Amino acid sequence: MARQQKKKFAFNRTVLIALAISVTILIIAVIAVNKIYDGLKPGMPSIAQLEKIEPNLITRVYSADDSLLMEFYTERRIWRSFNDIPPHVYNAVTSIEDKRYWKHWGMNIYAWPGIVAGYAVAGKKMRGGSTLTQQLARNIYASIGMDRSLIRKIKELFTAFQIERTYTKQDIMEFYINQVCMGGGAYGFQAAAQKFFGKNKLTDLTVAEAATLAAVIQRPEFYRPDIHPENALRRRNLVLMNMKQDGHITKDEYKKAIATPIKTVAAKDKKGKAPYFTEYVRQYLEKTYGAEGLYTGGYKVKTTVNYKGQKVAEAVADSLVNVFQQQADRRFIAIMGLTKRLGLPADTLLKDMPRYAAMIDTLFGNRYSKTEMEPDENGEMKPKLIKKGYPDSLRYRRVQVAFVALNNKTGAILSMIGGRDFDESKFNRAVQAYRQPGSAFKPFIYTVAIDQGIPPTEQILDQPFAIRDPVQGEWQPHNYDNEYRGFITLRKGLALSVNTVAIKLQQKVGTRAVVDLAARMGLDGKHMQEVPSLAIGSCEAIPIDLISAYSIFPNGGVRATPYAIDTIWDRNGTIVEAHRPISNSVLRPATARVMTSVLQAVVQSGTAFPAYAQGVNWPAGGKTGTTNNYTDTWFIGFDSEITSGAWIGFDEKRPLGEGRTGANTTLPLWIRYMLFAKDTIGAPRTDFAMPSGVSHRRICKRSYKAASSGCDTCYSEYFLSGTEPDTCTIHK
Repeated sequence: MARQQKKKFAFNRTVLIALAISVTILIIAVIAVNKIYDGLKPGMPSIAQLEKIEPNLITRVYSADDSLLMEFYTERRIWRSFNDIPPHVYNAVTSIEDKRYWKHWGMNIYAWPGIVAGYAVAGKKMRGGSTLTQQLARNIYASIGMDRSLIRKIKELFTAFQIERTYTKQDIMEFYINQVCMGGGAYGFQAAAQKFFGKNKLTDLTVAEAATLAAVIQRPEFYRPDIHPENALRRRNLVLMNMKQDGHITKDEYKKAIATPIKTVAAKDKKGKAPYFTEYVRQYLEKTYGAEGLYTGGYKVKTTVNYKGQKVAEAVADSLVNVFQQQADRRFIAIMGLTKRLGLPADTLLKDMPRYAAMIDTLFGNRYSKTEMEPDENGEMKPKLIKKGYPDSLRYRRVQVAFVALNNKTGAILSMIGGRDFDESKFNRAVQAYRQPGSAFKPFIYTVAIDQGIPPTEQILDQPFAIRDPVQGEWQPHNYDNEYRGFITLRKGLALSVNTVAIKLQQKVGTRAVVDLAARMGLDGKHMQEVPSLAIGSCEAIPIDLISAYSIFPNGGVRATPYAIDTIWDRNGTIVEAHRPISNSVLRPATARVMTSVLQAVVQSGTAFPAYAQGVNWPAGGKTGTTNNYTDTWFIGFDSEITSGAWIGFDEKRPLGEGRTGANTTLPLWIRYMLFAKDTIGAPRTDFAMPSGVSHRRICKRSYKAASSGCDTCYSEYFLSGTEPDTCTIHK
């Protein structure tokens, strides 16, 4: 009995000692773990960071008609919720990356003995063994590091524990599927599905495609299906085998998937749509939200541009510019004698003119001039050989274009073209280039005259004359066609773009008044001199400013500031910016309405008559513009909804070609755009609103007085109330 009690006591004592040792070891382990955790904590994410995971997302820019124009990102990532991820997608991931994902709590305890053994053999470098949660921790938190060390593994493990405590398994899988790097700039499965297979939904992925994406995870660039299809195929088949073994797919599904070849889609153009416009938007976004916000914030940006109309404008602009470029190229070939110098026919040269033009430096490289003398090594004076290039006037040039369309009432930019080719030149001529408006400036003079009470029926003598000016000296202006018509009304003078009438009218109303009005309407006053030639557009203006100024006429004298962005949402769908139209009254409504009527004559019977003949037969007005030597060509026009305008020329301010005027260069672009826009953009076209302070009279075409009952040839005219002419006395 005593012996049994003694044995029992010894056993109990052994158990107690073992228990004490175990508890002690446990306490020491807990203390050690806490110490390790405390030591590593500064380099690990905080609880607050864990509770607010915000991966880098794409900022997307959309048109007003919901076309995706451009994406800005450092990591191309399209977020999908767990409910949008089909089982065969996440099962493919777990089968190859973490089979026990749904059972463990962040750590695969079966893998750690191998990890530690590998560490003991390999030294500081450690490979494999990470669960999806550990991979997620490493991918999201840069503070953990990417080195293959035991310290990094421990940091990764602690962070994984915290993630598992903070989120559900479904949440973690959602983060992982959206976060993981997939190669080629794609992050997350949805971005990869679009890039490699052209699939906009994960639910559209086949089992074979899902397995291919899961195969990419281990080494994204090595297993990229578009670059290394053989590598991707081998690992995809391994994923499919694992999925079959894990019971995620049937034997028949496995056979079908394994027999499916990998087919990827062609890479999309990264330039995006409406490139000059989207770059204009990008500059605003970066200035407002910073580069980091733009490229990682995941904003959704709804812009004002109508992409259907934009495509029409771009197609017409490309066609016109190509025609004018070929004409310019033929002149260049003839002047430089290229067919003889290069021994090639003109048609061959025209197919690749930029390349052949680059050879001109070589052709002229051996031309020297002996116009200077210099001492040689013996002190004797000898001719100095000076290399002569060819004159700047003969350099090869590219025809450029700018186009802007605006909503009259809001200022919304409906279309924007800044040049012939964004890849060739990022310079946005629509919003950056100062160009001479030529005759497109004349409406500002007429507006001052109307506002001062001079009626459209006022007659001015169209004849040659000379002006002496302190700045310009003596100047003898002439009309474009060198024809002079005698007395002519303001309406007809503007419709036919008669220079002498505009210049005399500016002298009558005062050049200072014209400059002040043009500045109020949006032009840069620093680029306008008070000289007589201002009347025919010797100043400089940015296209969008000039086009915006014209929109004041159909908008009742109100200028709506142009804008490009309507609404911006953050990654959570919260509106962070919504545009409120900014407008200010510039002209009296009555003045604007009378000027609108006068500008309608340009389209109905003046220099822009081809517009009316080609179908612009609803109320519309505008003005052509051409500068000296056919350097700048313009047309700006409007209807009740839209004002649009185009400029075509060379950047270097050289002649576009003999006879190239606004009527035959830019007007065709305006016509095609407005014909399209009439039925697709904005409200139905109506006549221009008639404000108070405007009167209407029938005018005799012989006397330009109010028609009497005896006047047989008449037309309608609008006046500011109180400026109507007397009754005709010729016909009784």
